[in-house]
Amino acid sequence: MQKIGMRNIKTAISVFICIIILRAFHSTFPFYACIAAVITMQSTVHNSFTTGKNRMIGTIIGAIWGLAFALISPNNVFLSSIGIVFVIYSLNLLNRKNSIIIGCVVFLAIMTNLKEGTPLVYSSNRVIETFLGIFVSVLVNYFIFHPKFLDNLHEDGKILIRNIFILSKDIFNFNGDINLSGLNLQISKLEKALDSYLSEIQSQKAESPHIHKINSVIATSKTAYNHLVILNSLTFTNSPCNCYFNENNRFNINELFHENILIKSYMNNDMNIVFNFHVQKLLETLTILREIYSEKY
Repeated sequence: MQKIGMRNIKTAISVFICIIILRAFHSTFPFYACIAAVITMQSTVHNSFTTGKNRMIGTIIGAIWGLAFALISPNNVFLSSIGIVFVIYSLNLLNRKNSIIIGCVVFLAIMTNLKEGTPLVYSSNRVIETFLGIFVSVLVNYFIFHPKFLDNLHEDGKILIRNIFILSKDIFNFNGDINLSGLNLQISKLEKALDSYLSEIQSQKAESPHIHKINSVIATSKTAYNHLVILNSLTFTNSPCNCYFNENNRFNINELFHENILIKSYMNNDMNIVFNFHVQKLLETLTILREIYSEKY
């Protein structure tokens, strides 16, 4: 059974806090604050802030046009349709396309739901409620169960290195065409995860050795991937495989993996010179990767 994620729990906490706060101020309609809290809650504080900012801008623009058109004639079908054009056009001018949907929602809420109070009061309440939902969601994401990004980055780095060793062993054993697309995707995922972490407020407190270590994993993994692609092409496209290891590479392979991998004796030709060059470079990157976390693979 899949466990309940922390983002799920933090979203529920944000909604709970929004309702409690608004009830304390005798508000009977916490819908917009809760929706803002749900949408704003993201996997990182930075993403929550960005999403909240887009929602706030859309809410303000939608409320401004909603107020303007509601002062003319609330619940007017023609003005409700024309107003949508103004909302979308305004947000496009501001280069805020991610705010368009919420801007339209707020505009329509003002134009179609205005039953009591003045348009100004109704519009102001929608903006205040949205701001409250965003504010609560960002704070909850920051202070409650903050993800252990560094631990996750290091763990992903170790898994990446482990997979590179497995694929390298397959290459050295001439196990046919090796699928390397997953490895490339894994490297990109780790790179994006590091970028997300560096955008976080907490990353300013991070010790530089952690960042240096993850960057080393990424850079060296890319080098290993390039050599794996070339070696896979050399061994797979030559069938039967005419690639053979020289004595130095034979020794280093078995030393690195601590086991007797199937190794062919060397034959001196142009193909093997290229082959052994990339084997040597791959072995060098594998040695660097192993030393980063000082683990056996």
